[in-house]
Amino acid sequence: MTDAIRFGTGRLHLDAGRPRLSRSARRWTLCMLLLALLPACTPGDAARAPAAPEARAALTVEVAAVEARATRGTLTAIGTVTPWRELTIGAQLNGLAVVEMAVDAGDRVEQGQLLLRLDDAVLRTQIAQQDAAIAEAEANLENAEQEQDRADTLIATRAISQQTVDTRKTTVKTARAKRDAAKAALAQLQAQLAQTEVRAPAGGLVSARSVDVGQVVSLGTELVRIIRDNRLQVDARVPEGDLALVKEGGEVEVTGPDGTATPAIIRQIAPVLDATTRLVVVHIDLPQGTALKSGMFARVGLKGAADRALAVPRSALVWRTGKAHVFLLAEGRTAVLTPVETGRQADGHVEIRAGLSAGDVVVTRGAGLLSNGDHVQVVASATPASGEGTPR
Repeated sequence: MTDAIRFGTGRLHLDAGRPRLSRSARRWTLCMLLLALLPACTPGDAARAPAAPEARAALTVEVAAVEARATRGTLTAIGTVTPWRELTIGAQLNGLAVVEMAVDAGDRVEQGQLLLRLDDAVLRTQIAQQDAAIAEAEANLENAEQEQDRADTLIATRAISQQTVDTRKTTVKTARAKRDAAKAALAQLQAQLAQTEVRAPAGGLVSARSVDVGQVVSLGTELVRIIRDNRLQVDARVPEGDLALVKEGGEVEVTGPDGTATPAIIRQIAPVLDATTRLVVVHIDLPQGTALKSGMFARVGLKGAADRALAVPRSALVWRTGKAHVFLLAEGRTAVLTPVETGRQADGHVEIRAGLSAGDVVVTRGAGLLSNGDHVQVVASATPASGEGTPR
């Protein structure tokens, strides 16, 4: 005998040979079967299925084409303002005290002007002593010459021997030599006396004063420094790869810490490069009356001949692991991270020496938000206009 349970249009049969289930057990079994059949029988299942992940939204960017720009090659170098010639005035005497300072740092001096005075009392005493020694030597010489004259007279009458005559001649020579030595010693003392007045060997600006009144100086002690003719220069260091931009006599622009630009002229290029840094020193003359001071840092704009070079807007550059890259637009929508070698900069553009070709398109706005392989949406093309630039 079989119990029939209605379910829609079908029947579920329970074998009569098995033990009959209680009503509550049959209800529980029926519920479990309904739950098992419900997913397959409920309409609209596909509409309620989980949606597939949406594709990542494309970032809106601006781009520019890589093109050759008419440029005037320039380089901004960092330099230091230094004296054209700095004269270091040192002590030529030993053990004398400074008794007068006639100048101070910042004073302008003329050639021969008194800078300072050293104590000359001892030297004047020695000079007086030497004057007396010279007088004594001259008296001895005069007496020796008179003795020689008498000997010359007596030798004719053979009143004295020839040996006596020769001795008196020798005495005259000795007395003359002593007189001359005394005069030389006096000249030395007078020269030392003159050195107690330290004077400017050339006109210029006193840049430093190293001693003060009362200080005892030694031979060679630095006393004063003078910037000769108050003439300054900038020593700029230029990489060897940019030496083509540097010509003696070329015009440059020197910018000081306050941003004031001063025109200047390249006077000399050092003949030897630094083997370690691969930099060459360029000496640039500053005009008289410049507001720059010795020791200041300055930026030097060096201009070269006009040429053409591939360039991109500076905003296209991104930095990865410390190196310059750009996002190259491939197949119209894909941003490809591309390493580049950059050169000089000017007018908002950067010279590209390697990594790109003319006609390539790079992302200029929004590049910093991209990753390699991102899809982008281009909204504008900021193609750089050709014109005179000054890549740095």
